[in-house]
Amino acid sequence: MKKLIDEKGRLFGVISPVDILVLLAVAAVALMAYGRFFRSDDPGLGGNNVFNPRDGELEYTVTVPKIREDLSRAVAVGDPILNRESGTALGVITGVEYFPCVQADVTPEGESVEMTVENYTGMTITGRLTGYEAEGRFFLTSNHELFLGLPIYFRTPYVTFGGSFTAIEPAE
Repeated sequence: MKKLIDEKGRLFGVISPVDILVLLAVAAVALMAYGRFFRSDDPGLGGNNVFNPRDGELEYTVTVPKIREDLSRAVAVGDPILNRESGTALGVITGVEYFPCVQADVTPEGESVEMTVENYTGMTITGRLTGYEAEGRFFLTSNHELFLGLPIYFRTPYVTFGGSFTAIEPAE
């Protein structure tokens, strides 16, 4: 009868425990690669994998509550718009509307009032991008998810500003 581990550290004199760990690690990597690249039924990706993007268009609205007036005039229809942090392209601006920038304040008497902020304005930006909707969630074709109400920084060729998606829907 053979020993469980021989003098060279091999199990049953055939394979070492390190070899088993390496084989397990290779199997784990292979399973993760299969799940990432070859499965197409992942509901989190809307039934997509990275090699099978869906095509379509989304229309969106971004609200920018406060931006300096001079900077707001640098945002124009036809400009590309990106997520500043990730550099992800978010399509093209199709419309820009301005509204007064107001700020809530409290008077010395304790009364809550809204005041117009001088030299600042608010903007509503509309745009179109290539993406799709899956189960009420919105994705770029790169499977990057878009979130309503989440504050992010946007970038155009001439200005960076903070805002959030306030509406996203499939384009008609």
